[in-house]
Amino acid sequence: KAPISQMLLPFLEEVFPGFSFVHVLRDGRDLPFSKNQSPVDKFYDALYRDAGSSVLNLPPKHKAIKMWSDANTQVLQYMESVQIPSKGSTYLPLKIEMSVEEESLLQIGYVCNQKLELGYKREDMCCRLRGYIRLLKQKDFFNGIKKRYGKWRQKTESNPGLRQALHLHGKNGLQKFKYLDEHGEDTTVVTPLHDVPSFRICDDVEEVETCEFDFPSKCIESPNIR
Repeated sequence: KAPISQMLLPFLEEVFPGFSFVHVLRDGRDLPFSKNQSPVDKFYDALYRDAGSSVLNLPPKHKAIKMWSDANTQVLQYMESVQIPSKGSTYLPLKIEMSVEEESLLQIGYVCNQKLELGYKREDMCCRLRGYIRLLKQKDFFNGIKKRYGKWRQKTESNPGLRQALHLHGKNGLQKFKYLDEHGEDTTVVTPLHDVPSFRICDDVEEVETCEFDFPSKCIESPNIR
């Protein structure tokens, strides 16, 4: 989730060959409208120091999505090149926009359990995730988080030039991570980067108020955790 962690990937590969990496993405078109522009402020000039004035002097919002596109595309390419399946290495890109609905959040938990081979029974996983979702509901998380994502549409509705520029400078990453289709058109609906289960994750699992295990400690002790 923390963008700066992307820069540590070569170090992680050297120390932990065949490591797994969960790559959490946010639609790059939202980033130019985020209050947090520290990654661009801190790293843009260094990353593009040899790119020439046309790139270095882009408007701030154009810089934000260009850096998002280039950085995340490089992560994708790097992780695909260093995975070691025989060691259980997994690269798992996930869209944070998939967390705004209860069922999609359960799907993310299920996919992580499967892809990363965490080894949890579905009953255990559903129990813990349901508790987490109850807590999020108490804090009105789902209604609040939905307002944060996709705001680029409203922000650029009366500024087609800016919208066009975001798609131009972010095209590579937006297409690779399925925010745009192969024709460069907005997908309008969030397209997952993982295989979506064909069943509802926890519908057939009995719901209980208290889980019979301590998930965090079990996670730490699990022999399947790398």
